[in-house]
Amino acid sequence: MQTYRPDFRQNWHLAYPVISSEVGGIMVSQVASIMIGHLGPENLAAISLGAAVFMLATVFGFGLTSGISPLVAQASGEGNTRAVATLFKHSLVLTALLSVLMTLSLFLFLTFIGDLNQPEVVVALAVPYIRIIGLSLFPMMLFFALCQLGHGLHDTKPFMYATLLGNHVNICLDYTLIFGKWGSPKLGIAWAGIGTLAAQICMLRSMPAYLTGLPDIANI
Repeated sequence: MQTYRPDFRQNWHLAYPVISSEVGGIMVSQVASIMIGHLGPENLAAISLGAAVFMLATVFGFGLTSGISPLVAQASGEGNTRAVATLFKHSLVLTALLSVLMTLSLFLFLTFIGDLNQPEVVVALAVPYIRIIGLSLFPMMLFFALCQLGHGLHDTKPFMYATLLGNHVNICLDYTLIFGKWGSPKLGIAWAGIGTLAAQICMLRSMPAYLTGLPDIANI
């Protein structure tokens, strides 16, 4: 057992930021549900419907980007920084294109959401929320791709910090907009997705400083 302790320690230092990032990512989507629950059962049902629809896109997007990290890790292990930079560029372009298609597909799905046999009041409340969080697919997918890049380079902490930043932004905006605090009008579920969208944008925008320090990537 003593022989493996250094390996356990190294694995833990790599793993706990990943765990924190995953939990933080889940919290970004759950905070609105927790707050909206105070507005009544119809609002809670509507945001749950929206979250379920959005989760399908999230899982699909995460699966698409999960193949980046092993390729990057292989290239990095071989010392091939040019291959790392090429993978970075191609993965971002492909992810951006797919995120646009996913967003359009989500908006198209909204035309059929009435066929889910949900109460009309729930559907009416859910549709504006889904439209707003649908816009967050683009920054979310790009952030997923960057996360996989960092994981492949054995650098996981920056994404944990970015996720913490996103959660702070999300909590503050949701609390302000949903309940009408600090001079804001009480917007309820209609604008609850703004916090999620802003959080995803902030998480993505926090990455350039990190990326410029990676080998060859700054010169693409």
